[in-house]
Amino acid sequence: MELIAVTAIIIGLVLIALLKRKPLKFETEANREWWSRMEADLQTRPIVDPGIERFRSLCIALLSRLGLEIIETQRESDRKVILVAENKERLIGGNYLVLLHLIERGGGPVSRSQFHELMEAARSYGALKGIYITNGYFSQAINAGEGSRSIEPIDGVRLGSLLEEFALTEG
Repeated sequence: MELIAVTAIIIGLVLIALLKRKPLKFETEANREWWSRMEADLQTRPIVDPGIERFRSLCIALLSRLGLEIIETQRESDRKVILVAENKERLIGGNYLVLLHLIERGGGPVSRSQFHELMEAARSYGALKGIYITNGYFSQAINAGEGSRSIEPIDGVRLGSLLEEFALTEG
């Protein structure tokens, strides 16, 4: 009986792992056009791949201009940095968990599962909100609102616009 239960659990885990690795499908012409526009717009923005330290510096400067103070920095990988930021305003203040994700040129979109990892981490940390900043772009599902209100997505296009708005340049 135990052998059957263990086998069923292992098969279930394998199936879950396989389902998470489904390739992207462009089911309609509208999807193909959306991805093409997104990639073309990203190529015109100043943040293509400045290196993780420069990317981190630009994002920290932006967050500071937005009223957040960085209180902790953790490097998750060569292309990801996690920040704990604090807004000290009395009514709207609190801690924010920020993920900086530098995507290599030509890399794919941030997936829903990557986005949800930050959502879970922010919830576990007890953060008021999470902010996912990338120089790339989010999957169409996230852009269509299937993300979460507790996570603010900032893609490369929006990041470029914010950097321009606050006169923060890549150079």
